[in-house]
Amino acid sequence: MSKALRIPGAGRPRRSGLALVVLTVASVAVLTTAGVWLRAGWTSVGLELRSQLCNGTPLDGFTLSGALGWTGSENRLHFTLENGVLHTRLQLDDPDAVHNSTGVTVNRDYALAPETRAQADADAVVNRTSIEGNRQANATVDRVCRMYTLHLPDGTELRLCVGEEDLPGTATLTATEWNPRDDVSYSDYRLAVLPDADTDWPDAPVSTQSFVLGAGQGLCWTRDLAGRSPGLYRAQGLTWDQIEELPADGTVQGDPVVCNSTEYGTLTPFYCPADARQALLGASMADGSTLLLYLKGEDLLCADLVNAAGSRTDHRELGTLEETEGIEARLLPRTADRDAAVWVETYNQESDGMRYSSALPKIVLLRTESGRFTVACTMEDKDHLNPDTALLNETGDQVLFAYDNTIYQKGMPTVAGENGLGTDLRVYDLAGGRLQYWGTMSTGAERDWYADSLGNGKVIQREIHYDSLQKDGGNWK
Repeated sequence: MSKALRIPGAGRPRRSGLALVVLTVASVAVLTTAGVWLRAGWTSVGLELRSQLCNGTPLDGFTLSGALGWTGSENRLHFTLENGVLHTRLQLDDPDAVHNSTGVTVNRDYALAPETRAQADADAVVNRTSIEGNRQANATVDRVCRMYTLHLPDGTELRLCVGEEDLPGTATLTATEWNPRDDVSYSDYRLAVLPDADTDWPDAPVSTQSFVLGAGQGLCWTRDLAGRSPGLYRAQGLTWDQIEELPADGTVQGDPVVCNSTEYGTLTPFYCPADARQALLGASMADGSTLLLYLKGEDLLCADLVNAAGSRTDHRELGTLEETEGIEARLLPRTADRDAAVWVETYNQESDGMRYSSALPKIVLLRTESGRFTVACTMEDKDHLNPDTALLNETGDQVLFAYDNTIYQKGMPTVAGENGLGTDLRVYDLAGGRLQYWGTMSTGAERDWYADSLGNGKVIQREIHYDSLQKDGGNWK
């Protein structure tokens, strides 16, 4: 049992120097012991491979890598499962611990239609909330411009108009004064929260997964909208400084503004197949090729491989999807650009943010070489795995699925509960879809030494992120 430090009382000589030495030595000892324990002991309780079903050596030819993290900590346990052997490495204060979003985010707005601007601004009602408050000008109109603002992973923005529209009723657009004390001008009129009745234009006209296209950025434009056909596009946005330097082209209550109906940035067609009804996803592949996954005809799923000049070098038809109200495609984390595994999920209805479907999701598995597909097939997710990642083995005849065995405790999701379950692994052969391996990569949650260190009675959340290519945005940045 450790002894408490005694504070010298009145009349007793102070020995601050000696106390400081004692404290320093004790601190160094504690830190040294903790450091040795973390480096030598942590990995022994971090990850453990437990096989339940094994047919031969099905993990041969697979390399799965990622990192295990803990809530509130920047320490990461990096792992590699190579040919069935698990290797781990603890990284304290991992500089790559912060996981930044690398996708495309989309905002929809109403803007004043240019031909109605003068009258709408003249009729606007200006509210003065207080002497020091910002003034707001509110214009009520029945015709608007529909606008998209795309926020790209490189920090730039791209703004597009997808046409003017007469509303069934009216909408009030608001312009807000900035820094009234400094007599700074208004922002332009806009409405960001759109009426529930306006449901006939999509939340996002692009796939939110961006990709590298040549030396720049690529986007997958999903449907025929505003004169743009579905397919692959080159995207070039503007920085905040460049947006601030745009010339004013309208006024609000006499102050010059850049109109919210003004487009900026560029979106240039790269590859748009004539038979595409809906584009689903683009991805950068090996040898400068680009993948486009799309639907044509009666929901026939197709994959095209396109070279750097924008010409198709290979085409595969991957089967027909059931007729649905909507579809979502997601590129799963990968570490080799010759391969792509895409999760494709359809839904019949959507209610309260939940999507419902009578059809099983599909996993599209692709491998490319020298501008051609060497593997191109789909598998139904018959076991409802909803995998976090999937990868082909070296010979291309088996697929490994990794998925979180998620358990909920006290309202907090964890990748591993008290029973120690973590990430499940399954291997199937492509020829017949037979299960060859089933195992668990346990995260050792039942041995957590600081499971309640948050002090709120909740189990610390363990998170596994799988390594991914930087050209896809990467899982860690």
